[in-house]
Amino acid sequence: MNDSPLKSPPSRSESSLERSSVKDEHVQWMRSPHAQSILGLVSFSESVVAPIITDPFLVAIILVDRARWIRYTFITIISSVLGGIVAYILGALFFDVFGEWLIAALQLEEAFLTATQRLTEAAFWFVFIGAVTPIPYKLVALASGFVVMPIWIFIIASILGRTVRFAITGFLSYAFGPMAVEMFRYRIHAIFYGLLCVTILYILWKIL
Repeated sequence: MNDSPLKSPPSRSESSLERSSVKDEHVQWMRSPHAQSILGLVSFSESVVAPIITDPFLVAIILVDRARWIRYTFITIISSVLGGIVAYILGALFFDVFGEWLIAALQLEEAFLTATQRLTEAAFWFVFIGAVTPIPYKLVALASGFVVMPIWIFIIASILGRTVRFAITGFLSYAFGPMAVEMFRYRIHAIFYGLLCVTILYILWKIL
C-alpha cells in the first residue's frame, strides 16, 4: 500500500499567483529597454513579409505605459511606412526574383492581380485604404512598386493611412485601457471596415 500523501490541488490563491507569473513573463519584453525596438521591428516586418498584425503589440505596450502612447504610436507608424517602402522597392526592382515567391507563399495571387488593376484606376485612394483597413498593406506596397506608381504618392498615402489606423488604435488603448484588448479582439475588423465604408462614401461624394 502506498502511504505517500496525495498531492492536494492548488488553492485559488496559488492558481491566481501562477497565472500572474505567466502573465508577467509574457509582458517582460514590453518592460525591457528594447521594447520600442521590438515594436518597431514588428511593425516594419508586417509591412514587408510577416503575416502578423501590429495592432495587438501596440495595444499591449501602451497598456504598460499609457503616458507614452503618442511615442509608441509614432514609432509604429514610421516603422510601418519604412517597411512599406522596402516592399515597394521589392515590387519595383525584384518582383521576378522575390515578389512572385512572396505572393505565392502568402496565397495572394488573385488578390495581387486585383490590386494591380485597381492601382491603375485610383492609386492614392487604393494605397490609403490598404494602409487603414485589414487589407494586407504589404500586398498594396508590392503592387504599387510592381506598377511603378510614383513613389511620392505611395509614401504620402501610406503615411496618412497608417496614421489614421495606428492613431485610432493608440488613442483607444490610452483612453480605454484594458478594455481596449477585448475591443480589438472582437471588433478590430468592424472598426476598420467601418473606416473603409466612410472613405468610399467620401470618394463617391467628391466624384458625384
